[in-house]
Amino acid sequence: MPTAATAVLIGALGCGLAVPAHAVLTGAPEPSSDQENSAAAGPARFGPGVIPADPRHYAAFQITLTGQVPERAEGDLRVGSFQAGLTRAEPGELLEELSEPGSEQAQQVAEAVQQVRPDVLLLSGIDVDEGLQVAAALRTNYLTQGTRHTAGIDYPHVYVAPVNAGVDTGADLDDDGMIGGPGDSFGYGEFPGQAGMMILSRVPLETDQARTFQDFKWQDMPASALPTERFTELEASVLRLSSTSHWDVPVSVGGRTVHLLASAPADPQTAPAGAERNHDEVRFWADYIAGAGYPVDDDGHAGGLEASSDFVVLGSLGADPSTETGADESTMTHLIQLPQVQDTHPTSSGALLSQTPEDTAVVQDAQGEPTTARVDYVLPSSTLTASNSGVFWPEAGQPGHSAATDHRLVWVDITPDL
Repeated sequence: MPTAATAVLIGALGCGLAVPAHAVLTGAPEPSSDQENSAAAGPARFGPGVIPADPRHYAAFQITLTGQVPERAEGDLRVGSFQAGLTRAEPGELLEELSEPGSEQAQQVAEAVQQVRPDVLLLSGIDVDEGLQVAAALRTNYLTQGTRHTAGIDYPHVYVAPVNAGVDTGADLDDDGMIGGPGDSFGYGEFPGQAGMMILSRVPLETDQARTFQDFKWQDMPASALPTERFTELEASVLRLSSTSHWDVPVSVGGRTVHLLASAPADPQTAPAGAERNHDEVRFWADYIAGAGYPVDDDGHAGGLEASSDFVVLGSLGADPSTETGADESTMTHLIQLPQVQDTHPTSSGALLSQTPEDTAVVQDAQGEPTTARVDYVLPSSTLTASNSGVFWPEAGQPGHSAATDHRLVWVDITPDL
């Protein structure tokens, strides 16, 4: 949880939950949209008063300075990731809160989503349940309800699967002399499903083709960073790699199949062996994208993506290549520099005030002081055309400036060129 100093910077904060078995909610799809510039043109880094020389960066520059979120172009798919901070201390507490309108934090989350209007959205840091009651309550009482600044938005398709947060290992992983508790779970959490994930979509998800890696053992990753000296041999043999899970959920876009690669890795500073685990959770996607043979999903099928697959890596990955967040410096650099991955360098006007417009969250640095960092990502494959991107972080006085959480919503528009 952020310090009091951090809370001053970001406003109201929240908490999170998770889930036990694959759950899918479907309904009538809504159309999405389209745009044309390729983000493969290179990084668009802006500072105060700096106008980009490359005309291909003008759109991103305008978004950064004005804080406005443009409409999607016809045929584009807008993909977003948002660490919502909607977690609570007890199971069922969030559901009770969302069962009727009136939650200020949930309203702020909904307004951010309504401003950006992604077609597909990964919500992490949210308590979820097998019956999708939390998702239904969030949709009915918040997302579909407009405000004076925003129109409501509906997501008839929802994907939720089991996560490791709060699932007890039966071992004393945190060495506190007791078995049980959040530090002794496969993923940090007070109860099963705390701080889980859900994918909300306006277009149908190919859930029958989804792959999950909740049970994948950390020690089964070749040359892993698992600190064997930190755990007993028995503990190391049962530890799972994913703090929540790793999901590969396909979605059809203009006749192409795009793999949504979703995860929410360990906090590199606070989780047991956090830096090492964060590194390997991010590295898992790099290996998966490269077609490694070792990943075995929860149905027993081995192997990564096929060559030239379309994908989007999305989630609150917890690592910044250029900021002291406690993560290994190479964690994100390796993933971003893969030839199969493109980085659109999304920016915001709010983060521009910190002189680092790509930052997405207020975090603690290695000294425990509040700082901003880029820890939330939406990274399309280089096989896709990324036409626009941004971070929803308006300046003070603009709608949506007040934060529901210490993270901001990141989005990228992709054009399904055939």
